[in-house]
Amino acid sequence: MSNFSQKRSSKLQKSFAMVIVACVFIIFFAGFDDIQAKSRDAKRISDAKDINRALELYFDRYAKYPDTVDSDYGGWDTTVEPEGHKEEFIPQLVSEGILSANPRDSKNTTTYYYRYQKFPRGSFGCTRPFVIFQVFNFETIQDIHGSGACPNRNFADEAPNGFTIQKFE
Repeated sequence: MSNFSQKRSSKLQKSFAMVIVACVFIIFFAGFDDIQAKSRDAKRISDAKDINRALELYFDRYAKYPDTVDSDYGGWDTTVEPEGHKEEFIPQLVSEGILSANPRDSKNTTTYYYRYQKFPRGSFGCTRPFVIFQVFNFETIQDIHGSGACPNRNFADEAPNGFTIQKFE
């Protein structure tokens, strides 16, 4: 084989190796975003379970669920608050010693957040007072969405790729 052919073959091999390495990086980084999204969704599910348990403990202690003291966002207490407002619901569970930490959505934006509201008896056709807690949105498609509805309003429909918990007093 001539010197020219050897150099050409060596260049082709190096180019081929570089293309392979570039493809591996592209595949890794494309999959990395998906892995991160699934990890954040797993945390959201874990937070929902913790908050559900905390609501049960609060109910066992006080025979009622926490009141909504926030009046922004249509009465919802959210983990995303307007400037100058503070989140009330989850810190209340922490200060009561029912939750050990203040769980919040990993992104905590107007698309990905948690919300809570307590409704009086008769709201939307429900005959008893109730609370709704929602993980408002997941980043990946989830198989389970929880439930929460009254005759005149389906809260789960308001967070179609989220998770809804409804508890009656």
